[in-house]
Amino acid sequence: MAANLANFAGQVAALNVIGVNSSATVNGSFPITGAAQTINATLTLGSAQMAVSSFDPNSSQTKEVGTTNFKFAGVRVTAGSSEKVKLWSIRWNQTGSASSNDLSNVQVFVDGTSYPVSYTHLTLPTNREV
Repeated sequence: MAANLANFAGQVAALNVIGVNSSATVNGSFPITGAAQTINATLTLGSAQMAVSSFDPNSSQTKEVGTTNFKFAGVRVTAGSSEKVKLWSIRWNQTGSASSNDLSNVQVFVDGTSYPVSYTHLTLPTNREV
């Protein structure tokens, strides 16, 4: 696709399936036309920048069994000015020797609101806008 769509603005495009290469029986008549879309050269999409926040320890940590109130990561998501962006979930990837059985009461805080974690990922129930 062209990086600049200014020359195509206002044109309507659609995809057509004109055939299927298969040994199976295919029922239907071709072409099958998808939904038409109008090309817009001036649409600005939302954006989000992610960065390590001041809460991140920025290094590997060794903690004794029973350590509580430890912040093991910090992420800052900043929405661009074009439109709001929804944060649907956060997924942590554990690569060290600790397992999910070694952790309990893990919580993620978004703008001061605490969300419990299901040890595989966090899904924000309100689909928070940032």
